[in-house]
Amino acid sequence: PYTGHQPYIDYMLNYPIGLHSVRPPLYDWSVAVSGIAFAPLFGSVDVSVWYSFLFSTAIWGALTIFPLYFMTKEAFGRRVGLLAAFFLAIMPAHIQRSPLTNGDHDSFVLFFVVLAFYFFLKALKSLEEKEWIKSWKRPWAALKEFRVFLVENRKPVLYSAMAGLSIGAIALSWTGFSYVVVILLVFYIVQILLNRLKNRDSFGLIACFTITIGVGLLVSLPFYASYLRISGWFDTPLYMLLIAIVFGMVFLLTKKYPWTIAVPSVFIV
Repeated sequence: PYTGHQPYIDYMLNYPIGLHSVRPPLYDWSVAVSGIAFAPLFGSVDVSVWYSFLFSTAIWGALTIFPLYFMTKEAFGRRVGLLAAFFLAIMPAHIQRSPLTNGDHDSFVLFFVVLAFYFFLKALKSLEEKEWIKSWKRPWAALKEFRVFLVENRKPVLYSAMAGLSIGAIALSWTGFSYVVVILLVFYIVQILLNRLKNRDSFGLIACFTITIGVGLLVSLPFYASYLRISGWFDTPLYMLLIAIVFGMVFLLTKKYPWTIAVPSVFIV
């Protein structure tokens, strides 16, 4: 029955005793709210929610082609973007994991995964690359230069925040959201190394990555803190963010030294 409250115990798990459900609530809320909104068309909330649940895979799967197209177009051009969207639309695996088959909500999660990657790519492509912090020895001067970075890079900061909100949506839908963080982290580490070899400043990249993952963790923190009591699902991405910041800052602070000395030294340490 409709109660308006998020259930903490699922009696269909470990039936009939019940078990503490570890599934984040955002997907459930999307089904429930849309079901309630369209209830007048179906005569009852129960029937409307049922149809909303069953058709959620098709709806979110279809919506995913849009961020995929724009992301691929941004990276490789319009023709490749159209091909990517077309192949996703006809891919059997894209519709396999659904409430009618494996009882999953992967299309909902995948939509926000692709959206997060698209916004992160937009942030990096609109980022102005130059040496933003000229000296870290003077904290007040560095803080002033950081403010200048935020003012002159409003679009990258905004895109990073939107990518972070998308990651927050993933975290509130799937406890395995750390896989998304790992993909971004691998790209981040490779780009940091390339920037160091080319003697390019990585402060903008570090800032965008920190905002993206930080906003995602901040959005999902209330749920994981109160409902799952901060488990490995949350602290692992948090540790990865802290390691990424330290890793990036080490190379940033040693950019005046030859990379032949700095890079091997970091990996040895």
